[in-house]
Amino acid sequence: VGVKLFARGVVVVKLPEGGTPARTCGLKTGDVIVECGGEAVTSTEQFQSLLQKNGTDATALEIKRQGSPLTLSVEPERNEQGICCIGAWIRDSMAGIGTVTYYMPNSGRFAGLGHPVCDVDTGEIIPLSSGEVVGVNIQSVTKGSAGAAGELRGCFTPGKAMGSLYLNNRCGVFGTLETQRE
Repeated sequence: VGVKLFARGVVVVKLPEGGTPARTCGLKTGDVIVECGGEAVTSTEQFQSLLQKNGTDATALEIKRQGSPLTLSVEPERNEQGICCIGAWIRDSMAGIGTVTYYMPNSGRFAGLGHPVCDVDTGEIIPLSSGEVVGVNIQSVTKGSAGAAGELRGCFTPGKAMGSLYLNNRCGVFGTLETQRE
């Protein structure tokens, strides 16, 4: 199946070298920004909008670091185009292909066990806000071996989602597939 995960907040996936507002305020790779200036962060675009709204004034960032809440104060800077930024690469979603370990037809519940869906850059578990399950056309399979993960390559099929995800944790991903398919 294909999975599309949307994060709860935005994940800091990279901080450039040198002095940036993000580094100065104490942000770290893997932090999840959940609020900016007292407003919930729902996407990368919305976070950028909140930064523009607050300008270069010190702004409170509510973050989760390894699951624990923390408040930081950041002072955005204007770039050459006059846009307020903090100097952090952030992500709000992730997509991939995986296998279903079990499916319960009576409830439509399923799981892909073995490992969570993690950010490719940080290795951190994506904090799930919502997610979709979609069909895929598998184009190639690489068998895993000791010390080397296998790989599925394919493309998402167009059309309606087949179900939803409700949990992404250290055991895997869990969701519900539609029980009535036409």
